[in-house]
Amino acid sequence: MYMPTLKIQSKPVGEFIVYSLQGELIVSTIQVIKQAFLNDLNAKKAYFGLNLSQVTQVDSTGMALLINMKRKADEAGGHFVLFSLSKIALDHLTQTGLISNLVVVKDEDEFRENFIL
Repeated sequence: MYMPTLKIQSKPVGEFIVYSLQGELIVSTIQVIKQAFLNDLNAKKAYFGLNLSQVTQVDSTGMALLINMKRKADEAGGHFVLFSLSKIALDHLTQTGLISNLVVVKDEDEFRENFIL
């Protein structure tokens, strides 16, 4: 039986925590990124970057999570930036119009250039 997965790696980049996601950002897998984000937010971190280059699927729950993560980072006085979007992530965010509510840059180089002091 197939079990969807989402792997997450995090690293500090300047004042940001950058999460690199690999796999499916869907209802049955989002708890791992949600918990990591909330733990970092509770530790008074407010600057987040998400590398979505290896995301192979996104559903409405995954998209809602991205919007909620941005809102919580904004409320904490921070930033929430997406970069290196996979084609499927870009397509879903564009088709739903949610991309206009998020900060998206091309890749990690552009992220570092525009957001890291």
